[in-house]
Amino acid sequence: MENRDILIIGEHLDGKLKPSTLELVTLGQRMAEQGTRTLGLVLIGDHLDGVCEDAARQTGLDILYLRVPGCDYYNGDIYKTLIQAQAVAWNVSHVITAHSSQGTDYAPGLAVRLYAACITGVNGLEQTENGEPLFSRAICGGNFNTLIRSQSRCTVLTVQPGYFPARDHVDKPGQVSTETHECVSETTQVMGMEKARAAASALGQARIIVSAGRGIGSEENLDVVRRFAALFPGSALGGSRPLIDMGWLEYKHQVGITGAVVSPDVYIACGISGSSQHIAGMNTSGYVIAINTDPHAAIFNVSDLCIVDDLVGFMEAFETLVET
Repeated sequence: MENRDILIIGEHLDGKLKPSTLELVTLGQRMAEQGTRTLGLVLIGDHLDGVCEDAARQTGLDILYLRVPGCDYYNGDIYKTLIQAQAVAWNVSHVITAHSSQGTDYAPGLAVRLYAACITGVNGLEQTENGEPLFSRAICGGNFNTLIRSQSRCTVLTVQPGYFPARDHVDKPGQVSTETHECVSETTQVMGMEKARAAASALGQARIIVSAGRGIGSEENLDVVRRFAALFPGSALGGSRPLIDMGWLEYKHQVGITGAVVSPDVYIACGISGSSQHIAGMNTSGYVIAINTDPHAAIFNVSDLCIVDDLVGFMEAFETLVET
């Protein structure tokens, strides 16, 4: 497989390609369109032949399968070792990975090994007049976005999900090349993986999601939010991470990068400030309505309809209006 300028690290789970990988390809393609860069997609692990073929078919890119016998689960040490070697061999300008539990685990250490810049939580791409890429990321709790230009020869990026939607299916699949590496971590050993025991959530199927945040004030006010959600047939109740951390809602209701990534027709954010982690989980919703007392809340930056009002008062008035 020929050298590539941009190295994309794909993610997989239970023998399937994770959707976030296709979003990474979208960013890589946009970067390639701005210059003369070429893309290469790498998958690491064992028993991934089917995953690699699927990735080649969905992306149209050539896939480099770094097969590690016995590596059935993610291991950060192995990933850093193999990616470092590949990045050096190809003399890449950028390494792109997802802003996930895996990506955020190995990206900083990988950047240190490569003497590279590391830009995390990328949510946008622009360019200078000279065609150099500028990467956008949220700062100050998601209230602002900043543009960053790397001054390093190589840059490691972690990309927020939901900001670079996967493009249409390609007609011509790429080719898969396989390299086998005997690579063992000297510091960590993965004993297995256990899925969280949580009841099935209706968030993925709901056309309307009403989500509550810390701005609802108290746990008792969740009853008002539930009554409000019940006014919309087929709706589901969601929540921001603070409510789950405080025990007000079960984890199955959490929307955000560490919870569920949703794309309903209508998303109603109630008392949610709009951290970058939460926005990443609902950014692809069809129509976003936000209700908040703070006119400068970050959630308003991604909302189609912004309502500045007392949350409980608004919901009770809305409920009364519907009943009449």
